[in-house]
Amino acid sequence: MRLYVAGNYSTNAQGNKATKEETYSNIEIGTSICAGLIDNGYAVFCPWLDHQFESFNIDLETSKLRANSIEWLKCSDCVLVISGQGLGQGVDKEIEIANEIGIPIYYNLFDIPKV
Repeated sequence: MRLYVAGNYSTNAQGNKATKEETYSNIEIGTSICAGLIDNGYAVFCPWLDHQFESFNIDLETSKLRANSIEWLKCSDCVLVISGQGLGQGVDKEIEIANEIGIPIYYNLFDIPKV
């Protein structure tokens, strides 16, 4: 099962631009959840790994990274939202797109169909 995981990246829990520390915390939380899902047999798209492009001095526009993520969302079997819904940011757009094309959305790890 292809699973797209959505959540805060560069936004904090209040919907504001995240500090560097908050962004790193979001990356840690997101990648940890994705790693656990992979360990449990899911094929996971982990948007938080986008920070690796910066680590290797690869300069990609944020709009191109977001467009890449959306293409993976569109071919996913379902979406897991771990944070950020209702803040008017990227997660809300991901939810909107998933709803438009009929991809199931889950807000709890335990609700995702077992593989």
